[in-house]
Amino acid sequence: MGKRERVKYDLDILKSFLLVFVGAIFGIVGYAIVNLDNLSYKQIVVGSIAALALSLALVFLFRVLLTRRKELEEL
Repeated sequence: MGKRERVKYDLDILKSFLLVFVGAIFGIVGYAIVNLDNLSYKQIVVGSIAALALSLALVFLFRVLLTRRKELEEL
């Protein structure tokens, strides 16, 4: 496997993780909207922390994706 194929493979995996994280964020927000009346304070805090952590991971993965794409363009 050449370097070009390895970078393409890495990009595909990073795109998959991006989709998973976006789906998880939508799931948390959707659950919170549907069950807003039934959520306890603890569930709101945990959900907010989880959404924040997923958002930070999403930003990090997006930056890595951009750098890997730039690396692929240079090959």
